[in-house]
Amino acid sequence: MTFKHKLSRRLAILRQLSFAVLAGASASCMDGGPLGSDLDAPGGSAQVVGILASSDNPTVAPDQATPVRAVAVTADGGRTPVQADWVALDGGELRDTVVNSKHLTYFSAKEPGDYRLVSFDRGKKFRDTTRVTVPKANSVSLAKLYILPAAVSLLAGQGQQFFVYGRTSAGDSVPVVADLQQVAGGTASGLNYTAGDTAGSFRIVAKQHGGSLSDTATVAIAAPASAPAPITQPEAPAPTAPTTDTTLASAPLQPVTSGSAPELPRVSLDTRYVPPTGNTIVVPAGGSLQAALNAAQRGDVIQLAAGATFTGNFTLPAKPGTGWVTITSATTLPPEGTRVTPQSAANFAKIASPNAMPTITTAESGDASYYRLMGVEVRSSASMTYALVQIFNRSATSLSQIPQWIILDRVYVHGTPTQDIQRCVMLNGRSSAVIDSWLADCHLKGTDAQAIISWTSPGPFKIENNHLEGSGENVMFGGADPVIAGVVPSDITFRDNHVVKPLSWKGIWTAKNLFEIKNAQRVLVEGNVFENNWLDGQTGFAIVLKSVNQQGGCNWCVAQDLTFRSNLIVNAPGGFNMAAQQNESGGTSIPANDILIANNVFQDVAQSTQAGSRILFQILGAMQDVEVAHNTGFTDDKVAMFDGAPTVRLIMRDNLFSRGQYGVFGSAHGEGSGALAYYAPDGVFRGNVVVSAPASQYPAGNYYPTSRLPLE
Repeated sequence: MTFKHKLSRRLAILRQLSFAVLAGASASCMDGGPLGSDLDAPGGSAQVVGILASSDNPTVAPDQATPVRAVAVTADGGRTPVQADWVALDGGELRDTVVNSKHLTYFSAKEPGDYRLVSFDRGKKFRDTTRVTVPKANSVSLAKLYILPAAVSLLAGQGQQFFVYGRTSAGDSVPVVADLQQVAGGTASGLNYTAGDTAGSFRIVAKQHGGSLSDTATVAIAAPASAPAPITQPEAPAPTAPTTDTTLASAPLQPVTSGSAPELPRVSLDTRYVPPTGNTIVVPAGGSLQAALNAAQRGDVIQLAAGATFTGNFTLPAKPGTGWVTITSATTLPPEGTRVTPQSAANFAKIASPNAMPTITTAESGDASYYRLMGVEVRSSASMTYALVQIFNRSATSLSQIPQWIILDRVYVHGTPTQDIQRCVMLNGRSSAVIDSWLADCHLKGTDAQAIISWTSPGPFKIENNHLEGSGENVMFGGADPVIAGVVPSDITFRDNHVVKPLSWKGIWTAKNLFEIKNAQRVLVEGNVFENNWLDGQTGFAIVLKSVNQQGGCNWCVAQDLTFRSNLIVNAPGGFNMAAQQNESGGTSIPANDILIANNVFQDVAQSTQAGSRILFQILGAMQDVEVAHNTGFTDDKVAMFDGAPTVRLIMRDNLFSRGQYGVFGSAHGEGSGALAYYAPDGVFRGNVVVSAPASQYPAGNYYPTSRLPLE
């Protein structure tokens, strides 16, 4: 592939903000979003930037009516109910009525199906779509009910839409009609929950209509920022050694000592294929994959019929013994170390979720470990799925209960151009790897979606030689508080990946950045291509690095010992956006520290034709030990932008930059030496080439040519 782009230089289409604006606490975007339209909010209090549609019951029985609602989203994050016009795209009946002097719209349908309902504000400036499912009549006895999400953190007054599915004794998952019947901490209508004003942890119960099954979810309502919980400094675990199931040492987490280079990953996972020592379990087309998973012993191979589709929600159970359980296709795979493509995966066995639940997930009891998914396709046939591959034990209370040694090797994990896929891979496992794989069409509108995300694992991780597409953050570490105190994703090797947002996603899916760290340490990002980002949910930075206490309960969260070297960043309004910390719900975190950014090339980054940040490096607030060396980038606007408290021990050396319009700039301190003197008082700025910068305004020991020759 060549990266000599001849792309159109149009301004990125500003998307109408919806749920992303509401979830400012959980989204934690430091660089803001675009402005909305000039439509006045109800009452004229704030500018309206979007409309959000929802149904109280996303699953209803035939002829059962559910309220559908629309709220105006304002620029300050507020929500106000509005009267809206509705269109049922797939049939069914919409009817208006007045209940207790309130105007309500109800939807019902006689026939089973998935119904799309589009809401328009009365001025026809905004629109949004929600869905209601009418399931087929099902005489199969259900064994268990599931509510999703099982745990969520909310602010007072914030809402959450829950979803409920049932599982049969055969392991099949089916939609069911249910509502919230026991509600604590807030109020509910159907499966819509609204948090009350009292802080704490509350349980809510979803119950099946006409049946006895129920499931419980936990809602954590954050304390007001004026009354944060007492802060303690827990211990953070050291990474799991790759050759044992039981070594779970921990050590106090402290910022790196002054002046030290970032520590590289302590562990490099050996992901070479281990030949099987057990039996081969052949699963023909139409056979039961779950039965094979249940029967397999470590050392066995589960061989799926080439090209066949296996539909369901499949669980990887815990297994005693030694060796690996390998799940693969009965076809020729690309050689080990070769990245799979959609074309080379054409004859892979296909594993598909029929609903919003994960296609493949690890068991929540025992230690689901030592699985290798190799040469299979993972997808969903539903309109929305939360995660295609979910490596996560949400019930874990200790590190030993976190799944470990799960390897995705030459797999094709993907949505479709029109599906809502929140996560292609949730990688909350110890000693986890994604290698030589293709993850695509992981996208959502109005909230974040990722190709890969991890927030509850001590590592180590290996993510190498993959194609990774994600609309929100292609890859993220952090973004939610770990379920186990002290956990920091650690020892991460991220190498030789193509991290890309297709340009066809502009104006369709919510885009933020290409790679983000909120809680991670000892990270090596090397030899990757980061391609295509634009102004949308954030201002367009390709890379975002900051310590974030996302939900107020992770005061140990930190972004530290981060090494970014020898990467190519292509076609984005901004390069690196770095901040010491950004915390939510009254919490705190350890300020970001020890970051090395070296030998990277910026191509078509921070150009005047791009809407958004137009900054190669943004450095905000009291960071420590940041080095920027041997990088090349030609900006039309700013080389660096400083704001907040000064950075301690900043080094910028031996880089090749163009000045652009403002060069190295500090808020309220101007360009050049004045900015550096205030924002990097003990820093080093030496050996750089800054084309067209006025030498009189910059430190000596650098080069300031008046023009640059074309680079061949």
